[in-house]
Amino acid sequence: NMDIDLSSSIFLVTVGVNSSHGAIRSPIFRDGTFELMPKPEERSLWAPTLPAYPKMASFNNSGEPLSNYVSSRYRNVRVMDDPEFQSFTYGAYVKNSQYQRKLMMCKPGDYIVFLSLLTHYDEKFIPHHRGYYIVGFMYVEKTLFFPNKFPDREDFANFGKNAYIRRAVYHPKTLEGVCLWKGDPAMSIRLKHAVL
Repeated sequence: NMDIDLSSSIFLVTVGVNSSHGAIRSPIFRDGTFELMPKPEERSLWAPTLPAYPKMASFNNSGEPLSNYVSSRYRNVRVMDDPEFQSFTYGAYVKNSQYQRKLMMCKPGDYIVFLSLLTHYDEKFIPHHRGYYIVGFMYVEKTLFFPNKFPDREDFANFGKNAYIRRAVYHPKTLEGVCLWKGDPAMSIRLKHAVL
């Protein structure tokens, strides 16, 4: 049970895999629970600090890896698991589009609501209809826009679990153009049941 700040602005962003990621899909199950499949990283940007699907745990079945939901072709592909719902961080390149540039107006006290394309499956795991669902949200507590160097102690403590920062350990130039948001864990959530 959490209070909602009614004076906040709300920013909607799409996360997880979508139609451009081939056969990888985020599954939603009959009871509304779901797995949020992160996007595969470009091979040229792979880094040991980024996990592959087998190293990412299923949200609904502890002990099972997310690789259960991808074909063997993708088993060892490293991923950008952003947003991450442990310390509640989200990152984006905001120069890419007008939609992303609007995110720069998102400040502490605002909400980022995460939408994802989820796919319904039948008992034989054959895909049926797909739709966009709300999968979580973040009440923004801190921001880190356009870091010109690798984050120092305080910023690393806040943003160090984010995939953009973890990737930059091996590929420092990828921080150029990045904006990061940190959520208040008491007022942010990865939903158990997706909302259409």
